Amino acid sequence: MSTSSSAAVTLASVAVLSSRLAVALLLGWAASLVTLLVAQRADAGDPRMHRSWQASGTLIGGICAWAGWLCGVAALGSPAGLPLAGAIATLPLSLAATGMVLQSVFSSRRSRRFVWAGAAGITLLAAVAVWSQAMGWRVPAVVVLAGAASAAIAQAISVRMLVLWRRRERAAPFRRSALMAWIPALAQALPFALVALALPWPGDQRPGLELLCALPAAAMAALALQAVRMERYLVGAHRMLGAQLKQATATLERSPLADPLTGLLSRVGIEAALRKAALEAETHGQRIALLAIGLDGFRTVNDSFGHALGDTVLREVAQRLAGVSGTLVEPPKITGHHLARLGGDEFVLMLQGHVDRQLVARAANVLLETLDGPLTVDAHELTATASIGIALFPEDGGATKLISRANAAMHAAKEAGGSTYMTFEPRMQDDARDRHELLRDLRHAIENKQLELFYQPKIDARSGQVTAAEALLRWHHPVRGMLHPDVFIPLAERHGLIGALGNWVIDDACRQAKVWRERGLKMRVAINLSVFQMRQNDLVERIQAALKRYGVNPQRLTCEITESVAMEDTQVTQRTFERLGQAGIHLSIDDFGTGYSSLSYLRRLPATELKIDRSFVMDLDTSPDARAIVDAVLKLAHAIGLKVVAEGVENIRQRDILLELGCDEFQGYLFARPMSARALLLWAVDDEPVKNAFRASLFGETREALRV
Repeated sequence: MSTSSSAAVTLASVAVLSSRLAVALLLGWAASLVTLLVAQRADAGDPRMHRSWQASGTLIGGICAWAGWLCGVAALGSPAGLPLAGAIATLPLSLAATGMVLQSVFSSRRSRRFVWAGAAGITLLAAVAVWSQAMGWRVPAVVVLAGAASAAIAQAISVRMLVLWRRRERAAPFRRSALMAWIPALAQALPFALVALALPWPGDQRPGLELLCALPAAAMAALALQAVRMERYLVGAHRMLGAQLKQATATLERSPLADPLTGLLSRVGIEAALRKAALEAETHGQRIALLAIGLDGFRTVNDSFGHALGDTVLREVAQRLAGVSGTLVEPPKITGHHLARLGGDEFVLMLQGHVDRQLVARAANVLLETLDGPLTVDAHELTATASIGIALFPEDGGATKLISRANAAMHAAKEAGGSTYMTFEPRMQDDARDRHELLRDLRHAIENKQLELFYQPKIDARSGQVTAAEALLRWHHPVRGMLHPDVFIPLAERHGLIGALGNWVIDDACRQAKVWRERGLKMRVAINLSVFQMRQNDLVERIQAALKRYGVNPQRLTCEITESVAMEDTQVTQRTFERLGQAGIHLSIDDFGTGYSSLSYLRRLPATELKIDRSFVMDLDTSPDARAIVDAVLKLAHAIGLKVVAEGVENIRQRDILLELGCDEFQGYLFARPMSARALLLWAVDDEPVKNAFRASLFGETREALRV
């Protein structure tokens, strides 16, 4: 054979040898990677998952290791070749070795790991001996012992690494696992390297059975790795969903007990605390005081400025209550407390221990003083006051009834004017039930057409002619009969119905003005605007829409706003006043003299009329002070160009004094009581202004009403 031919054969042999060694090393790496990935799943909670992962890892890892060893042995070469029987005989040994390694990792007892690791080393030693005989090697005993020792070391390294991997690298990324798999793969190649040192350089190399075995092994390894990657993704998604579910479950378990807005206890939380405290109180002879706290006028703030600002106010109030409630604990009298938000603007403070009514009254006053102060929220300065209802355990009822009875006392405090506290009385429970039924009926009053506007005329002081009529709301309740606004308007304000009632009043007043105009009765119709309406951004647009819908001249409508409302928020009120004035609507300041007017601000308002409060008119004929006040108001109003209306004129003496002082218009029982629209039309048409300027109305009402 020529030199060139020999070189070519040698190069071919080197290429085949290199390919076999590369395949052997890659298959060893694949076996190690599969084993690492299986070790990461050794903490599966289900025993069946343990067995499934162990069996799969043993099968795929063992076959990959066997094919790798097969390629390695073939690469070393032998004159006898590689017998098929010997190759097949080594397969069970490879599977046994891999299975023992995994069993040592999955074993729950540390001592068993060393037993299985030793067994795996012996199995690998047997595999080396079988291969040595199968290949017909004549390997020195020293080399065989070195191979056996290196095999045991390789197995020990593999087991130790897998154990550490199981403990510390359960969530290692796939790339890190792939890199770390080279360590046990190289350790497994150590026995073959030692044996190879004692063998001559292999001769002619040709691809054989080992490469055919390597192909399906590599395919199995690739499929296994892909399956493991998919499983890692699914397990990760499952764990993330599980964590989210656990967090959501914990949130749901906490949420009934805690108020999400303020962080205080919720109704469920305070009820649970109350039941527990009641048991302790019965056991130790103690008492419980429950203070129901409701903010005064919060509904108006919430609806006028928006729910976001209202929530901020509630959080600020909760912080104030939380800050002061801890100071109320005075052992041994008061030994514990719980603060909760029931919902809306209602809070509850529970005090337990040897409490008495004097201590509870002092606590209520402290709470009122804490809340009675300005709140600055988003550049808005608001005034916060509260009403408090008190119920005691056990004298005012058991734990299941204490909250409702404290609430009943709180509503009674609101009806008494607010900014005060009241203790529970049995009659309050009936009042609370009555309010609930009335609120239920009020929600359907508009759609059932139970509301009606009554009108009280305004009379010109000089001519006696009817110049306007003020609209006053009435409710024809199907059971209770005719109800006046003082019965249901506070309820509507507290529960958010005042907006719908105000819109209905605007629409019906404009409709009635159209009817009167068509009947030849030309006079203004006056409606009262609440603070809630004055803070609505679309108030002017809604009034203009009603005027346009019924074809009413804006000058035929008078909007009355009380002096206290006009002074409450000068910027907001002035802006609404200006827009109403620009729309051509007649404006009037009602109940003048009861608030704290700023004369400079009063001059800027586009109002054309003042109404003197009835409290001054009532004492006009008996009190020099009242007369002096009315005289000053008349002169002030006339000086800045305002017309003055005196309301509550009930006798001729009052009328004569007002005429003498220069009052422009009168309104009161002396001329006419509030009456229906039809009755007013008959009264006005039949009226002869000059001859009967001041005669009593034929259509009387038994009581006067508050205005809406």
